[in-house]
Amino acid sequence: MAHRSDPEAIFQARKAAVLERLVGDGIPRAMAEAWVTSWERGIADIHDLRRDPRFWESGYIFAHREWELENKPPPADTSSDGRDPA
Repeated sequence: MAHRSDPEAIFQARKAAVLERLVGDGIPRAMAEAWVTSWERGIADIHDLRRDPRFWESGYIFAHREWELENKPPPADTSSDGRDPA
């Protein structure tokens, strides 16, 4: 039987790699995690982009630029994504 790729596992592995890359670039882990979360939440409704191999490369660029501009990541909101559910 052929091995099937697990898209969610691939997505999570790419996310983890980007996080480690940002931390390796000197971004504090908490800040890098916040930017990665912001990137992921910002596209939550566009599921097709999650499968694009460039998705997390773009997330890396986004987070790195925000850090270079000395912007603070948005606060983590664990209760909801802030969007109107209707």
